[in-house]
Amino acid sequence: MANKKYTETDVKLWAKLYLEGRTLQNVANFCKVPKSSVRKLLEPLNILRPPQKKGRTPWNKDKKTGQIPWNKGMSESGTYPFPL
Repeated sequence: MANKKYTETDVKLWAKLYLEGRTLQNVANFCKVPKSSVRKLLEPLNILRPPQKKGRTPWNKDKKTGQIPWNKGMSESGTYPFPL
């Protein structure tokens, strides 16, 4: 299978769709071309948004939940919660 050459008109259309707020995958599906081709040809134009980092920060970071840890108050003798 030969590599397809994309015209300047194709790239302008992709850039227009991307700048309207569509994702790379959405532009690729709409124009029926591979996502990698869209990314490679839009990269030199410096218009690509940085990738999103989802799931990196836990939802409860720096939040006070009011829960008491299950091992709070364990003594060194190991008799918590009931003496033997």
